[in-house]
Amino acid sequence: MLYSLVLSGSTAWGGTWTVGPQGDFATVQEAVDAARPGDVIDVAAGRHPLHANISKELTLRGQGVDQTRLVASDVTGSSALTIDSVLPVTVSDLTLDGAGTHRPVAATYATVVLAHVAFENGPDVAHGGHLHVEGGHLTLRDVDFTTSPSVLTGGHLYAEGAVVTLEETRFSGGEASVTGGSLQLVDSTAEVRRSHFEGGRADNGGALGAQDSDVVVEDCTFVRNEADDVSGYGGYGGAMSVRGGSLRLLGGRLADNVSEVGGGALELTLTWSSRIQQTVFERNSSSSDGGAVFAVGNLDLQVWRNRFVSNRATSTGGTLLLGAEGTFDVAGNHLCDSDARDGGAVAINDWSGSLTGTLRNNIFHDVVATQSGASVLGWGTSVTTVSQNTFVASQGPQALFFAEEAGGTLSNNVVVSHVGGPVLWAFSEGAVWASWNLYWDASELFGGAAFESEAMVEDPQFVDDGPCGSFRTNPEGPTVDGGDPTVLDDDGTIADLGAYGGPGASLLHDLDEDGVIEGDCDPFDGTRSAAADCEEAAGPPETSEDPGSAGQSTAAAPRSWFCGPTGPPAGFVGLLVLFGARRQRFGLRHGEASVC
Repeated sequence: MLYSLVLSGSTAWGGTWTVGPQGDFATVQEAVDAARPGDVIDVAAGRHPLHANISKELTLRGQGVDQTRLVASDVTGSSALTIDSVLPVTVSDLTLDGAGTHRPVAATYATVVLAHVAFENGPDVAHGGHLHVEGGHLTLRDVDFTTSPSVLTGGHLYAEGAVVTLEETRFSGGEASVTGGSLQLVDSTAEVRRSHFEGGRADNGGALGAQDSDVVVEDCTFVRNEADDVSGYGGYGGAMSVRGGSLRLLGGRLADNVSEVGGGALELTLTWSSRIQQTVFERNSSSSDGGAVFAVGNLDLQVWRNRFVSNRATSTGGTLLLGAEGTFDVAGNHLCDSDARDGGAVAINDWSGSLTGTLRNNIFHDVVATQSGASVLGWGTSVTTVSQNTFVASQGPQALFFAEEAGGTLSNNVVVSHVGGPVLWAFSEGAVWASWNLYWDASELFGGAAFESEAMVEDPQFVDDGPCGSFRTNPEGPTVDGGDPTVLDDDGTIADLGAYGGPGASLLHDLDEDGVIEGDCDPFDGTRSAAADCEEAAGPPETSEDPGSAGQSTAAAPRSWFCGPTGPPAGFVGLLVLFGARRQRFGLRHGEASVC
């Protein structure tokens, strides 16, 4: 008899219990109470009351999101299902319904996996209308959040001090009065992949808000999210607001997002080593600054190989606004059809300290400023290296405008068809050093204190000059090997002029047009891209003649790309003090953001 009980599926460790009219138990809580660690609770199709606490390793499984619905009922606390097990709790294949009165799920220092789950009808609470997580680990796979309540932070999901992984998760209609219309992260580490955010709304971070968190967002879409300024302290980051910590935005698309103050798509403030790479930004807008991105006080910010199309700002930085103290590298991007009053494409506005960086290997096309700097505006004391860019069809009083003490170096650029005034204008004598640039179809080259002694004036002979085109040039034209002879292309020849020349260009553009950039074993030969192609052509590696190293290969080691400094430069911490006068404008409270 004892032997048979141990083998019984409903009593043995790892057994299965059923909930439903014909099941072992009538309610989820009854099944949870009876289950042993590692058991599975199967919930039948239909509508079931939910008021349960799970503090052991369990799997709660329905028959599908359109078959099994757990509805908050007779709940005494704020959440219908609470989880506090450090061992994994898995909830799958069902809908969690808060009935408009209770948050469906709260987890405290727990390990939780939610897969093939839908959340609906959460209540108006402070943080996390559908899911609140404090500490622990949270994993979401194929989860839908809809019908968000109105909360303070994290319209659908709030996580603090947690490790969060989201895959193929969809957020719709989230709303928060402060930050994170759909998702709010505080002091957390998060990876968000292949997920969709739409129709979120908050004062800051219409879809996603992050404070002092390290966040990876990969291959996600953010569409029609909004950061308004109802409180008077918001309006930043139509899709995302990230303050402190770091962001890795890799791939995906941000479109038709809106902010009232800064960053139509994205706000980055006081982050360390953030990366924005291979992402499409289109038709985002700000009623003030940074039509696509508003970035202030960021150390080692990389903006690489993105496509910015039709972004707008009413005031400054039609595509990008880079401000305050910090360092940046904006490289290999395509910026077209953008406009603003000042800085139609990029505004570099240093109002509080030392802001330095590079603009290199970018293509600017069809950008407009009504007041200053159609392509680039430098302001304050910012110092920018502008090299190896292609500027085409800009319109405004100047193409590149450096005001006050702003300056830097301009070299190996191609500037074509600027309308409205001089191509280059500098306020301070000697602040801008220009050399080895090619100009064409411009009525006036220099204004103010700007000057270039040996400016080249010649048709660059573009072979692709359509709307938002690539603007490659004739291989027999003047841009090939036409740059500063002390600067070399990656193939060892003198640098070509424009976006496709200079050191590092092969890491940013598909120079041989074979469809491969990363991992291209020969970026200058379109017939070879895979490693095997190059190995076959090269034959076996040569060996050293030195007897002491017999058999060792002398093949060159693979090149690495230096991604930035290894620590904060001196004086950066001073930004926290200098930034204080503007903290109220950004909606930051004392201690809200950290440096690194």
